[in-house]
Amino acid sequence: MGIPAELGNRVACWLAATVMLVLTGGCGAKTVERMPPLEVAGWVDGNAPEASDLQGRVLVIDCWASWCEPCRPAVSDLLQIHAKYAEQGVQFLGLTPESAGEIERVLGFVYEMELPWPNAYGAKETIRRLGVSGYPKVVVVDRQGRIAWRGPSDLVEVAIREALKK
Repeated sequence: MGIPAELGNRVACWLAATVMLVLTGGCGAKTVERMPPLEVAGWVDGNAPEASDLQGRVLVIDCWASWCEPCRPAVSDLLQIHAKYAEQGVQFLGLTPESAGEIERVLGFVYEMELPWPNAYGAKETIRRLGVSGYPKVVVVDRQGRIAWRGPSDLVEVAIREALKK
């Protein structure tokens, strides 16, 4: 005794529709996510980037936290990638959700890891708006200000190359 033919056909149709939705990215027109405004409590060493420094450039945004152990090897990956792409006009930024009350830990992480790019603290809301819910995570923003990719640091180089092509 198997599944009635009518039920089997419904399941097959539902499964096919679900697969198509996954493959095409959902129902209807796909919305383009824009880079949210950088709302932060402050910048390490007051090293805030100017809006003109960011416009028309590919941005690589490293979302990290000083207490995040996996963030350390991720930053090491990004330092190598930064050396390769900074001269091609790619702007790197670091964002941590940690507050001004945790500035000593934030500074310790930035200086220990020798981060050469601007780093902001108190960026919890911006990080949330970037679609990041865990650390470490990297976001690539294309030259038009659209979020092009988000994921782990070990896969970011492909996203940077693609964003540079556009």
